[in-house]
Amino acid sequence: TFVGLVYSRGSKEIKETILNGLEERFSKLHREGRIHIHDLEAYGETYNCLTPNILKGFPYEEYTNYSDFKKMIELFNYYRHIIVGLGNEQSGGIAFANFDEEVEIIYNKLNIAKNEINFQNLRDCIDSFLKWIHEARDRCGQVQYYVTLNLGLATGEISRFVTSSVLKCFMASKYIRPNIIFKLKDGINRKKGDNNYDLFRIAMECTCKKMIPTYFLCDSNHNLKVDPFKIALMGCRSKVYQNEYGEDTTIGRSNIVYNTINLPRIALEIDKNNPNLSKEEKIDLFKKNWLEIADDVKDLLFDRYDKICKQDSDDFPCNTQHNLRII
Repeated sequence: TFVGLVYSRGSKEIKETILNGLEERFSKLHREGRIHIHDLEAYGETYNCLTPNILKGFPYEEYTNYSDFKKMIELFNYYRHIIVGLGNEQSGGIAFANFDEEVEIIYNKLNIAKNEINFQNLRDCIDSFLKWIHEARDRCGQVQYYVTLNLGLATGEISRFVTSSVLKCFMASKYIRPNIIFKLKDGINRKKGDNNYDLFRIAMECTCKKMIPTYFLCDSNHNLKVDPFKIALMGCRSKVYQNEYGEDTTIGRSNIVYNTINLPRIALEIDKNNPNLSKEEKIDLFKKNWLEIADDVKDLLFDRYDKICKQDSDDFPCNTQHNLRII
């Protein structure tokens, strides 16, 4: 599209300007293909991905006089509003940590009746929401939102209905978005007899057909001590959890960006330029070169972090208005 063309050309110019302003060691590594600086046009201007705290700023009072049907429509319009707003002020994806539980909490606080008509309307709203995520190109006229729904743990009636509806609607559709992460936890959904085991079976059926959802294994060794409701994955499988200055959680947390180190190139150059070295010597040299580049990448990330910290809250209006991100 015209708008997409303008964005694409402008993005290329911004990337070149940023590379010219970086320390030479950083820009040289990127230009030579030894590393790749992701979302380069956003360098120093914004963060990458976010798991928004959707419940903290939800405007319950605005829904007081709505009918049940309108409450459900506006509930998912709020999610759309958040996605569009974040899409304008960050460079990466958006993950909802416990989509099933979040919808149930909002549903109950809005005092929406639990009856067959409302459940059918809820299912239709979910399908419409998935369709919108799949089709929307509101961002710069060409870019689709990378949205991830984490679900599967909540055992309430509405939560289970939400998870079932998401999986069944996605499975029956031609959608390739949103990304869906099914959280797998012993005692909740992992084994026959667990309350949500039936949802796990639906998830596996959907995965067999669509390769989505993928799974977050809450019982793996490095996740056992983590509250599974406080951790979630982005679409790229990255997560931010540990916190030196507050509660360990993914909710309300963002990442700066990720950078790629071209490991095959390091290995190929060592093998080509050092034919007389033994295998063990080549491996040692590989580790040395890798660590040198990794040290530069660490400095690069700190530089980007320091520049983002100098941005004003006015640069993040959606985050500020709805208290989505831990500052």
